[in-house]
Amino acid sequence: MNPDNGYLKDEINIPINDIILMEDFVSVKFLKYEIDTFVIEVKLQLISPDKRLIGKYFYYENETGDPVDDSLIFDNS
Repeated sequence: MNPDNGYLKDEINIPINDIILMEDFVSVKFLKYEIDTFVIEVKLQLISPDKRLIGKYFYYENETGDPVDDSLIFDNS
C-alpha cells in the first residue's frame, strides 16, 4: 500500500489490497468553444471481497495527459 493512502484505513474496514477495482466508464468531454480542449473522465467501482459496492473513484485529465482532479467516494450504506 502506498504510504500516502494510510488514512483510508480509517474510512473502510477492508484491507486496501483486498479491494477489487472494476471499470465503470471512460468518457471524453469536449469544451463547447475550444475544439482542441477536452477532459477525459474515468470512473472505477470499488468492490469488497464479498462483491459489495463500497465506493467509487473518479479521475480526470486534460488533453495533454495532465491530471486535473480526482475523487474517492465511499458508500457508507
